[in-house]
Amino acid sequence: MAVSEYGQYRILNEDLMAIGVLKIGGKTEFYGDTITHQVADADQSSSSYGESPQAPTNENNPNLNAESKNFDHSGSISVLEKPGTDSDKIKIGNCLAYYDEPQERWYVMKIWNVERTLSSSGAHVLTAQMVNLGLWDLHYRMTQKKSMKSASAKTAFYWLLQDMDWNADFSAIQNYSVTGDVEFNANTKSSAMLQTLLQQYNLECDFYVEYKGNYVTKKIFQVAPEIDSGYYGEAYVGKNVTALSQQTNGDVITRLTVIGPNGETMAKADNYTSGPIKHDKGFSYVYDADANAEYSDGKHWLDGVITTDNITDAAGLMMYGAKLLKMYNHPRISYVLQCTHTFNPKLGATVRTKDFLADPEITTYQRVISKTFSFADPSQNTVSFGEFVTVRRVTPAWLANYSTNIQKALKAAKDDASNISVSVLTPDGTDFKGSDQTKRFYIQAWSMGTNISGYVQNQGFEFLKYKADTFSLGGMVDDSSIGEYEKTLYGYSQTLTSKDLGNYRAQVDNDYLTSDAEIYPDQTACVSIAHLPHEAFGHRVALQNAWRLSDGSLVTTYSLENMKDGLNKYDNDCALVHYSTSGKVLGSARIASGGHGSCFGVQEVNSDYCYVYMNTYNNDDYRNKYRFTRIKFMLRQTDVKVSDNKTSRDDFKIGYTSPDYFYTSLDNDSGYCVVVFSKDWHAYTVKLTDLMAGNFKPTQNTVLTDYGWNPQTQTWQSPAIKYPYVFWHSGDYDMHDRRVLYGINMEHKGQVFELEYNFLDYIHTPIDFNVVEPEALSYRNGKLLVSFNCANTSGNGVERIEPVFEIPLKGR
Repeated sequence: MAVSEYGQYRILNEDLMAIGVLKIGGKTEFYGDTITHQVADADQSSSSYGESPQAPTNENNPNLNAESKNFDHSGSISVLEKPGTDSDKIKIGNCLAYYDEPQERWYVMKIWNVERTLSSSGAHVLTAQMVNLGLWDLHYRMTQKKSMKSASAKTAFYWLLQDMDWNADFSAIQNYSVTGDVEFNANTKSSAMLQTLLQQYNLECDFYVEYKGNYVTKKIFQVAPEIDSGYYGEAYVGKNVTALSQQTNGDVITRLTVIGPNGETMAKADNYTSGPIKHDKGFSYVYDADANAEYSDGKHWLDGVITTDNITDAAGLMMYGAKLLKMYNHPRISYVLQCTHTFNPKLGATVRTKDFLADPEITTYQRVISKTFSFADPSQNTVSFGEFVTVRRVTPAWLANYSTNIQKALKAAKDDASNISVSVLTPDGTDFKGSDQTKRFYIQAWSMGTNISGYVQNQGFEFLKYKADTFSLGGMVDDSSIGEYEKTLYGYSQTLTSKDLGNYRAQVDNDYLTSDAEIYPDQTACVSIAHLPHEAFGHRVALQNAWRLSDGSLVTTYSLENMKDGLNKYDNDCALVHYSTSGKVLGSARIASGGHGSCFGVQEVNSDYCYVYMNTYNNDDYRNKYRFTRIKFMLRQTDVKVSDNKTSRDDFKIGYTSPDYFYTSLDNDSGYCVVVFSKDWHAYTVKLTDLMAGNFKPTQNTVLTDYGWNPQTQTWQSPAIKYPYVFWHSGDYDMHDRRVLYGINMEHKGQVFELEYNFLDYIHTPIDFNVVEPEALSYRNGKLLVSFNCANTSGNGVERIEPVFEIPLKGR
């Protein structure tokens, strides 16, 4: 490595080829860079990456120091945006590479968020958040299910790393003596499992690369008992240490509840005493009364809860809780050093620190477990070491940027109303010619470039009507009432006449901002309603969508494309199957040219039949290839065959047609359908009556990619509608992307939620299945119905099942 390369960043594209450089004094300058690199946590604050696991459960005597092992490597950097520089390459998806001189390694950091701001000097600044490429790669992979008994560390880490293009350097653990039972859960992200294994085996890791000739030639994942442990030297306060802080962390727990994987407790365990830590039979916690008297008021307990992965018996939970409470029943001490730029130890190195001026005198001899440094401002370099603690499970900050942006925008709007900008949407236009004498008007509230309309209560949207001007006898205008209002209309949606134009002012009152969205799915109240098979008309096929009827039964669709036995030469049938909640087939029909069947709407008529509205194919007419079609589905008849003769009839009525593929769903309460075109991901709301009349007259429209959903990296599944709200979810069968449910308001265009499905705590899909693919999505009676294509691919064959759930929608 050339000396000149130290202190600069190379910009890499997604293929890890160099496409630019950031350099102080160079064409593209940077400033404000900070990078934190750690092998363990030194205080109670979680890392910026945040994937902290639950406490491990498979060691009889957990190493209290090992519990702190938590690899993190993340940071941020700011770049001035200037034409003709490489600033345009600072964007999501690209990477930054830098050389760490003390570690003697190149590192690649993935850019996951970029914020563009205007500085007080008028310059545009790009601030990028970044995380180690290895952590990024692991986060977008789910672990493959496997149970290991007395497994070596090498075996466990190889299983974690499978199918990744990182080269394993496990030479330091070749003969590592620690073994343990390991449970790889198919619903666990690999990044979280990494932290679990590091803690369980008391190991450290690093992700680095070999960089030559302007591209990355090799990616290396190293695991070792200690990344480095050599003695670096002494740090003296007043010499090479400019500041030292000794932090006593008082986040003490004096009563600890331990819960088993299926909700088991220690209540049935006998009385137990180990020093100050006790358990009383009949209670689900261990406690330390002495610690509570010292660190609390003696009356109120300092409670904590930990969930185990494997322990189920009461005595085991109690013994484990007693050992863990020793980690939490006292304040922990940690140190942070602010150093001169000449003091730059390796991560993991041992340093002796002395402060002879302290009272009492401080002398420590410990390993460096965390470093924060800056190339632009080395005076900000810090080194951390100290007593380790277990970190808590948190949502990764770099993955929660949507909610973070919302919260920042809301805070700015609450703190200062001038941060709120108001826009008025006029979907009907403002031309009142003809017979239409009323128009719809919708207020939008914006803060810091984020649409916060979904977080404004109804009274916060105000249409203020000016008092009418009056004229004196002399013809002069009496303007004494200017600025006064005679009437206020509340709510973001209003219908006004031509006479109202120019007489109303729209504004947003920041007293009515709330952190709760106007509507949101409560997955904590999720209910399992059915487990349905992967079978239709003799074929092993996946369920595509489902709709619940008023009697609790389910109308479902299955794709029968390319099954060699289609009803016409194109072999693109779809199956409709009517199930009871116990999985009994009540009725079935095979629809010629029904296609994939991933979206539809149901209109109940009577107990004999319902209407199913779906997209069917006409392969003989490319200009009208995709048809909005009403199918008459006989609910109590089986093996019905519905042919396609290209013309409408009672059981196969054709409405709107399009040359472009679309998805659709129906809201029976409002009579609106949502129509989403896959060519550009534009979504429209259209009346059902218009679509069946062959007319496409959208009342609202938006672009789904404006809401953080990316069709290049995420796999679309199904839409649903509860007007004015439209929902959709995504997630591929190969598990490469997140399983996410989105919700937007089509009228004011605000996003109301982005929810990542929680399969660990709330949505209980089979725990031994390593594939969980979102499929069905529909709305009825205040609830979203969702289903998941669950598969166990770890055995000789592939086992599949389709659990179906209902998630209630709640509002303010």
